[in-house]
Amino acid sequence: MLAVVAPVGLTNCSSSEKSNAAGSGGSGNEGGAGSQGGTSATGSTVFSLLAKSVGRFFIKLNPADTELGTAANTTVDGTVKDGAELANYVETPVSSEGGCTLYKLTAPSCANANSGAGCDVATQVCTATDTCTKYPVKKNVGTVTVTGVETSTGTAPFTLTAVANSYSAGGDVTTVYPGFTEGSAIKVTAAGGDYPGFEISAKGIKQLVLGASSYQIGTTTPLNVTWTAPGSASDARVQATVNLSHHGGSKGYIACDVADTGSLTISAAQIAGLINMGVAGFPTLTVIRRSTGTAAVTSGQVVLSVESSISPAFAVEGYTSCTGDEAVTPCATGKTCNTNVKLCQ
Repeated sequence: MLAVVAPVGLTNCSSSEKSNAAGSGGSGNEGGAGSQGGTSATGSTVFSLLAKSVGRFFIKLNPADTELGTAANTTVDGTVKDGAELANYVETPVSSEGGCTLYKLTAPSCANANSGAGCDVATQVCTATDTCTKYPVKKNVGTVTVTGVETSTGTAPFTLTAVANSYSAGGDVTTVYPGFTEGSAIKVTAAGGDYPGFEISAKGIKQLVLGASSYQIGTTTPLNVTWTAPGSASDARVQATVNLSHHGGSKGYIACDVADTGSLTISAAQIAGLINMGVAGFPTLTVIRRSTGTAAVTSGQVVLSVESSISPAFAVEGYTSCTGDEAVTPCATGKTCNTNVKLCQ
């Protein structure tokens, strides 16, 4: 199965490799009659929903970051394109249990594409053997208005700023944190431009709070993740991704999509399978609470995701991450940092 987009946590390292390194030792994106109504989309296929979408609007509750010195904040942004996002790998499901699926990743070769020149990296991505596919193009959807998110001037709807067809809350708009309550109505309305206008609705959520600030995995034990469960007004689900090989080329990942009950478990067998695919430095665990809604446009489906994401400190037993800077991430005596994969070896 060709991957269309990487689940969150798959392609990006955590916000602070330095912080993760400390725990990495062997032990720690025209209304009116022409508008298209949105429908509820929260369900057990959120990863698939996002992967197949041609547009995404995100309203995110971001926790405070003491290292970066940022306070908790709410951000709003989005784009709509003429096709779904592309990825330069092929994913193959290996096993599924308990709402979690282990995937193996392989990178196709396009060495013989374009008469041997390969893909034009500025405009194309290698999506299958010798198959170069053009990146989707951002489209103009007209004035985009957000309703249900509070700003410094009150609760009135506000418009997003568009720069090169990327929309975000900027200029005179300052969102407050959290800006909405659990279960409250949130709406994104596009007036229309390259596509007819549309409207998407979703519910407010609470900030995700995990039961631990750090997690460690090994080949013989399951990974148990807990969080504070939501109230009865919530319709959110929780997704989690585990990736152990960002550096040096991802070998695989685990993606979970479960009910927002306050806990999930990834089996020891799936954890061992992922470790056996290969480990690099600074592994990531990302957990996201999401409430979603959708609307249809000419090229496909646009998703509104109201979400809260946390990437706690995460480590694999027996592996120590490093940056190559011994003063920041020293390796044990007799070992040096392999900067290609960012591991002490």
